[in-house]
Amino acid sequence: MNNKDKLIITGNSEYIWDKLELKFIDVNMKIRIRSTIIIVLYIFCAHMVAAQSREYRFPDDWLGTWQGTLDIYKDNKIVQSVPIELNHQPSDDAEMYVWTIRYGTGEASELRDYRLKVLNREKGHYIHDEQNSILLQARVAGPKLISIFEVMGTVLTSAYERQGEMMIFEIIIHNPQNFTISGNQIYKDEQVPEVKSFLLSGYQRAELRRK
Repeated sequence: MNNKDKLIITGNSEYIWDKLELKFIDVNMKIRIRSTIIIVLYIFCAHMVAAQSREYRFPDDWLGTWQGTLDIYKDNKIVQSVPIELNHQPSDDAEMYVWTIRYGTGEASELRDYRLKVLNREKGHYIHDEQNSILLQARVAGPKLISIFEVMGTVLTSAYERQGEMMIFEIIIHNPQNFTISGNQIYKDEQVPEVKSFLLSGYQRAELRRK
């Protein structure tokens, strides 16, 4: 501490005390503000986690009319966007639900008038009945309803998922004939199995909200 500092302290101690007190108040204020921000962020994050982790009972918690836009991807780009509406309702049969999908709007729209049949409610096993002799098996896995099927040499994985107030609809497409093979070698004295890797050929996604 130099002489100038000593003079300030001894000659104007009240002034210095006032400055120190103000600084103390400022520090406390900053601590309170930071604490408030942390609490608000914690509450917000906890609310978001609770909304995302909530267990939705299928199919009852999925009922309603859901609308959104289906984005169709190719080579990491959206090549087409189509309005989509999913109508999921109970029917007179307790083991059958209405499951209709409408693509587009107006006269150019296309309606898929499906039904969802219960095979084993406890195991989450259902059937999508397209009412034209096509039956697609579906299984509930966590927050998703998933179907895997092949048509005209193309494999499609269809998934519906409840996320908060939204329903996410995805279709993953690949050609089972378009694959690469690796493995099937001895590596570090261990036999590595043969692995087939399939290239994604298409992807579709929609975020649906209740109408």
